[in-house]
Order: sequence, then C-alpha cells, then structure tokens
Amino acid sequence: MSDLAHTDNDYSLWVKTIRERYLQERTKAIVKVNQELLRFYWQLGKDIAQLHVEDRWGKKVLQSLSQDLKPRSRATTCPSKSRNTSSTKYCPRN
Repeated sequence: MSDLAHTDNDYSLWVKTIRERYLQERTKAIVKVNQELLRFYWQLGKDIAQLHVEDRWGKKVLQSLSQDLKPRSRATTCPSKSRNTSSTKYCPRN
C-alpha cells in the first residue's frame, strides 16, 4: 500500500470501496458472459439436432464444423480452444 493509504483513513476507505465495487462488477461481467456462451452453445446444439447434421453431411461433420469455426487470424477475439470437436459434440441437443 502507498504511504497515503497508511496515513489517510478517508483515502484508505475510498480505495477499499473502489476495490470492492470493481470485484462486484467483474463478477457480474463474468456471469453475463457465461450466460451468453451457454445460450450460444445451447442454440448450436439445437441447430445440430434440428438439421440432423450427421445424417445430412456425414459422421465427421462435427470435426469439420470445429475446424471451420476456428479463427482465421490472431485478430479474431474468440479463442479456438472454446470451439473444439469435444465441446461442439457435447452441446445440448433438445
């Protein structure tokens, strides 16, 4: 901690409040992102089931889909780890 935090109680309390608010907002953001990803994967699984993709494009369609969804450059913001064959294969299919 800085000297100011050690000597000024008002400043120290303000820093503590900011830290707590930051952590709360960060948690809310993480929860929101996870909700949206879950919604996306649920819809993807639904699409896979409704389109009967394996019947239509063959047994290796999920491998192809996984490969085709990988980022084409480093500028792409979605990491390729999140779209591997396993995660695509186990999307909900209701």
